[in-house]
Amino acid sequence: RDSVDLARQLDHPSVLTLALMLAAELRRLRREAAATEELAAASLALANEHGLSLFSAVTGLLRGWAQVEQGKLEEGIAGLRRSLDAYQAIGADSGLPQYLAMLAETHARAGQTAEGLEAVGQALEVIDRTDERWWEADLYRLRGELMLAASGSGTEAESCFLQAIEVARDRRARSLELRSTMSLARLWRDQGRTAEARQILAAIYCCFSEGHDTRDLEEAAVLLAELASCGAAGSTSA
Repeated sequence: RDSVDLARQLDHPSVLTLALMLAAELRRLRREAAATEELAAASLALANEHGLSLFSAVTGLLRGWAQVEQGKLEEGIAGLRRSLDAYQAIGADSGLPQYLAMLAETHARAGQTAEGLEAVGQALEVIDRTDERWWEADLYRLRGELMLAASGSGTEAESCFLQAIEVARDRRARSLELRSTMSLARLWRDQGRTAEARQILAAIYCCFSEGHDTRDLEEAAVLLAELASCGAAGSTSA
């Protein structure tokens, strides 16, 4: 907020465009779709007005993701693909695995599993080529979710989720570890492995001392309560 306020005071188009873009990215990481779209739209308008092609492509990606999250599937996916093409057309590489992960995530939300898996595969190829691995864990998580949706194979999905958790722990990426662990916990819950699911999720959830108002941690708390309830019901039945 401070950077956006300062950028407005400076009244420099590229500085304000960047500040709004970074603010939108932070909101996306917090999974706040409406705020992401508002900030990205403001940044995109400035970028287009002043011919800032790199910023235009990135903010277009952020806006497309936010639109899909709010149910505007066709519009959001089209915007994501258009912005991704523009980003690659100017020869940009940095951040590409994350942007392809955003595309995969939106395809998953739309039930387009083949397209989602293709985007994940492309992102992992970029990682092998560039060694930009900071978003790698979430790509394995997404691959597991997409495989589960496509074939219902719990074995393949579990392998992906475990790989995602391992990579996240190696990078000390707690938020990505939490997301991957939630995916695994849901799978184990559906397989009747409630106690194991609760144990592994509680271990990572307890590592967080702040951010409990973010969607990831709110969903983790709900899932933990559900798993505790299932465990109590099982004990009563026994």
